[in-house]
This record gives sequence, structure tokens and C-alpha cells, in this order.
Amino acid sequence: MCPLPRFPWSPSNRYNPRAAYKYYMVPGILVLLLTMTRGFITALNIVKEKEIGTTQQINVTPIQKWQFIVGKLIPFWMIGMIVFTTGLCRHSITGHVHLIFLYNDFYAYERLLYQLR
Repeated sequence: MCPLPRFPWSPSNRYNPRAAYKYYMVPGILVLLLTMTRGFITALNIVKEKEIGTTQQINVTPIQKWQFIVGKLIPFWMIGMIVFTTGLCRHSITGHVHLIFLYNDFYAYERLLYQLR
């Protein structure tokens, strides 16, 4: 049995060569904050409305169910956009900012559909 040839190798990190933690942590924290403001708090708000009994009052009004839900989501969507923008502005951004916000809105829409199923 002949010995295997030895190749010198060294690990390298191409995405973040200096291993700065903010490039790993900030996107995760932003997603966590967006999920909390847009998902959990909105769901808790709708549940609170149902527990108080104001949803029965809204059921007799001429608005549809989706209009009620969208009306409850808009303030938290705006808060989420403020949190996201603040988080992005505090750190250097590389890439297309409009595309980042488009993905942000897509993520919010996907979370909404997941919660409403």
C-alpha cells in the first residue's frame, strides 16, 4: 500500500476574511426583529381584539376579513420597516438597497401567509 500524497491546505473564509462578527450577526438579528414585530406582535394584536370582543363588532360592519387583517398589519409593517432601515443604516450596506427591501417585503408576505393558513 503506497502512502497518500500530502497536500498543504489552509482554511480560508472568502466571504468574511477578517471574521468580523457583525457580518454574521446583524442579518440574523434583523430577521429576528422583523419576525417579532411583523409576525408575533401582529398575531397577538389580532388575538387580543378577539378576546376583548371587538371583532364581533367588526363582523357586523361592511368590511371584509382581509381588510380587517390588512388594517391591523399596516402599523406593524411600518414599524418593521423602520426597524429594518435603522438596522441597515447603522452598518455598511453592500448591494442593491431596493432589492434588500424587496426581499424584506417578500419575507413579511410569506410570514403573513404562513400565519393565516
